Amino acid sequence: EVRRKISLGSPYPYALEDDLITDAITAGSSATVTNTGNIETKPIFFITGAGSSAVCTIVNTASGLTLKYDPTRPGAVPVPSAHSLQIDCAEGTCLLDGDPDLDYIAGLDPSASDFWSLLPNGPSSPGGEQVVSVSGSNVQVKHYASWV
Repeated sequence: EVRRKISLGSPYPYALEDDLITDAITAGSSATVTNTGNIETKPIFFITGAGSSAVCTIVNTASGLTLKYDPTRPGAVPVPSAHSLQIDCAEGTCLLDGDPDLDYIAGLDPSASDFWSLLPNGPSSPGGEQVVSVSGSNVQVKHYASWV
């Protein structure tokens, strides 16, 4: 009998399945975001630049956790028009257009921000569904279904 061990290199302790899922949410509204996997997954948020000093708040109503980008905080700047702010909850980063040289982490309000997860299927989120509310800017929520 021959046995082989296969190691898959991944920065995550779980498997990512299928394609990247994207949910667009307009400023001032909510949308149901579904994690079809069986464990929590960390989303990436893309905040569309308004070219103003608008504060953007993203709330996961299932967990009650928030992310708040406030461009009026010390060291922070507004997201320019035609650009997007990429907040990666898995990496704990806040970058303009995903560029590591354009770190905008100073705009995240530490008293109102958590790098939160999308919950899997369970009693508090049947089918992995949770409502995400957005104010201040349009946001795209991107994530993978995650499995163990």
